[in-house]
Amino acid sequence: QIYFAEEFHSKANVSDSEIKPAYKLAGRKVTVEFLNLPDLEIASRIKELVSKDVTLNSIHNSLWGGPAPYREFSWFDREQDEIHQALFTNDVKINQLVGPFKTEDNTYIMMMVKGWIDQVAITESAQNQRWDDVKERITDQKAKKAYIKWVEDLMNGKEMNLNPDVFNIYSDRAADFFFKMDSAKQNALNQAIWNEPEILDQPTFTTDRDDYELNPNSILLEYDGEAWTINDFNEELRSHPFVFRKRKMNRSEFPAQLRLAIADIFRDIEITRQCYRAGYNRHWSVNTYVDMWR
Repeated sequence: QIYFAEEFHSKANVSDSEIKPAYKLAGRKVTVEFLNLPDLEIASRIKELVSKDVTLNSIHNSLWGGPAPYREFSWFDREQDEIHQALFTNDVKINQLVGPFKTEDNTYIMMMVKGWIDQVAITESAQNQRWDDVKERITDQKAKKAYIKWVEDLMNGKEMNLNPDVFNIYSDRAADFFFKMDSAKQNALNQAIWNEPEILDQPTFTTDRDDYELNPNSILLEYDGEAWTINDFNEELRSHPFVFRKRKMNRSEFPAQLRLAIADIFRDIEITRQCYRAGYNRHWSVNTYVDMWR
């Protein structure tokens, strides 16, 4: 966070010419109807039906029963860039179909714009506040784009190769652990809160030393030419638990999501190395945080 703030956010320059067109739309709230679709083929069929004046409501009613769900988006909502760009433009029209947009669940969202409301900032203080808020949002967007490009360049040429014989068993054990922990959450909390398998914020997973199928000295993977045993990786997990990109998943999706989570750990290792090289481990706020936990 400190590295991002110092190296990217603080260096993202935003001109008035970038703020002005965004400012005009910043008070807008757009209402859409939407369909969540399994693949692009279905999305293409939906587009064809809409071009023949079939409404999303009638399509949803035929497929699932009842009217299509709707949602309101504000300019400041943290949505995917492509959704934001499609909805917040002077060219958008009532009953315009936008999408499909791919989601983190590998499904596709199609939306129909039903209308919008522009909330005007009346007072000088409200106008100044909105201007500052728009500038901060654009600054954050530019900083994140620069950061993502930096990470891509940092990881360019690095390879991670999983040992399939070991990884398949490892993945199965990890799935047992995470879905068991999720089941415990479901039993402990209201179903309305934990209504699907949620994988984040779980205790650290490490393999059982008594597991005869997983020798702790077995090579789980090679990263950038270096072999990592299960033991090596377990040690890394103690300070860097898994964080999954997909917030909700079923068991069949788990191996693919685990591969991504492992790759993200090595990405974070590389980022941390760069932070140390730049001396951020000596930054006053880092020292304050460390002292707080001593």
